[in-house]
Amino acid sequence: MILNIKKKNNNIPIIFDPSHIAGNNIYIYNLLKKSKIFNYNGYIIESHIKPKKALSDNLQQLKPKIIKKYINKIFYNNNNNNNNNNKLKIKRLEIDEIDKKIIFNIYNRCLIINKIKKIKKIHNINIIQKKRYKKIFKIYKKYSYLLKIPYILKIFKIIYKLSIFLQKGIIKL
Repeated sequence: MILNIKKKNNNIPIIFDPSHIAGNNIYIYNLLKKSKIFNYNGYIIESHIKPKKALSDNLQQLKPKIIKKYINKIFYNNNNNNNNNNKLKIKRLEIDEIDKKIIFNIYNRCLIINKIKKIKKIHNINIIQKKRYKKIFKIYKKYSYLLKIPYILKIFKIIYKLSIFLQKGIIKL
């Protein structure tokens, strides 16, 4: 989500607040490490000389010297390898988001297939309809050719089999 916000609104500064996200100072270091790949514009970290004596949010407080240690260790221990690694992590996060969308779209497709199954049962329509099958695979073949991704057709065949299995009751949601 942060990646999308940064892409669409490049001019809006995004500040990361690990103290409030964590709710407890034991998680702040790991949150800061993970946050580095997003290139936030700033950080808010609650600090107190004696965190246990802080009047509010004492579990979220870190001593200033610990914050300095974390910042030096995470942000100033930099080399090109870290930068390339961050770029790779960002690209992997983008892929993860796309994969989640694919999974949820397949799930939603399965829900619709279950509704189609009921309609076909009520109206006594065959599960496999050869005319529709030929039509959709002709379209999928075009996509496969246009996008120059030969596996698209194979992926859609698997999705189509899933549809048949759902309608036959072999797989249930």
